[in-house]
Amino acid sequence: MTSKQRAYLKSLAMTMDSILQIGKSVVTPELTKSVDEALEARELIKIHVLKNCVANPKEIAALLAERTHAEVVQVIGRKIILYRHNRKKKDGIELPKAKQAKEEKEDAAMAAVVENAKIEIPEAMLTTEQRQMYDQFAQRITMQGIQMEQYMQMTG
Repeated sequence: MTSKQRAYLKSLAMTMDSILQIGKSVVTPELTKSVDEALEARELIKIHVLKNCVANPKEIAALLAERTHAEVVQVIGRKIILYRHNRKKKDGIELPKAKQAKEEKEDAAMAAVVENAKIEIPEAMLTTEQRQMYDQFAQRITMQGIQMEQYMQMTG
């Protein structure tokens, strides 16, 4: 799952209510079956881990994801968000395409290469540009009543 797909699922889950709660008994076969059925019906579910549960929510999420063949979208505090695509479901959640994400990544890499590209400038152009800058600076110094030779002696 790409980070873009994960972000999309997080945004969908933000408005959802938890449909299951995990308490003292932690992960039982019954809970695993309930999670599996919920994923089959909804694809994306939010689970609340109660305060009386002694297990770490991240460990619970990993275990449930493994047992139900789902993916952990996010574990934040005591909320777990799981996702499992259901091919049978016609109106299921459509994730942003991985190909799009890959193309965007390639475009960003190309932009970085272009931004950091070095251009070979002919020596004659540099010499001409330097001479013009020197002449303009000499004019400004002269306008202030200082000769260029005096300025070079003062500044070293």
